[in-house]
Amino acid sequence: MFSLRKDKPGTTAFSAKASGKTLQLNIFDAIGEDFFGEGITASSVKNALGDGQEDYSDIELNLNSPGGDLFEGVAIYNLLKSAGKPVNVNVLGLAASAASLIAMAGTSITMQLGTQMMIHEGLALAVGHADDMRKMADTLESVTASAADIYVARTGLSKDTILSMLKDETWMNPEQAKANGFATAISEKKSDIKSSFNLSVFKNTPAELTQQENAEEDYTIFLRLKRIEVEKRK
Repeated sequence: MFSLRKDKPGTTAFSAKASGKTLQLNIFDAIGEDFFGEGITASSVKNALGDGQEDYSDIELNLNSPGGDLFEGVAIYNLLKSAGKPVNVNVLGLAASAASLIAMAGTSITMQLGTQMMIHEGLALAVGHADDMRKMADTLESVTASAADIYVARTGLSKDTILSMLKDETWMNPEQAKANGFATAISEKKSDIKSSFNLSVFKNTPAELTQQENAEEDYTIFLRLKRIEVEKRK
């Protein structure tokens, strides 16, 4: 079964803590619950936000995610937008797919140097007959159009422009994201967070990210071989 997560189950990275008058949310995982019950859900975010009576005046969202379930992403976006508090989004690594939708909830959206944001059309797996495939295609077009509305509201770009960017699977560095209206600022601090996600499902993943993945995999294989070699010598 395909997963956007490289790590084994049990490594979901979501946290919420109050720091003075700021509620800090950290989303460092795939969006939506996977086969193993892992991943960040709208329910988790709703619980963290509380019922609106909590004593915090703004929300700081630190984001590093490959995306995942679009509907969970939209739900999290709407929860943040309806919180009634300023939301300051910091992209610390990757804000791709459904995670980019969440980022759009920011009153401010700051990308650190070396980070990436990616938007693309709706993606799904389907099994069935020809009619089932046609229905799925119609569903994906509808879902993509709905997601486009969120990007249009944030950026001010035309819907046709956004739909074209979605079709192309557009990856944006900080400068491009800011120029296109997907971000409001670029931090002078360089992000030191490395990709820990499986990005092979995407078609235009930047070379630096795939090279990083390959290097990590090569190093993992090296460690396994060394471990086997040590075991044989015992």
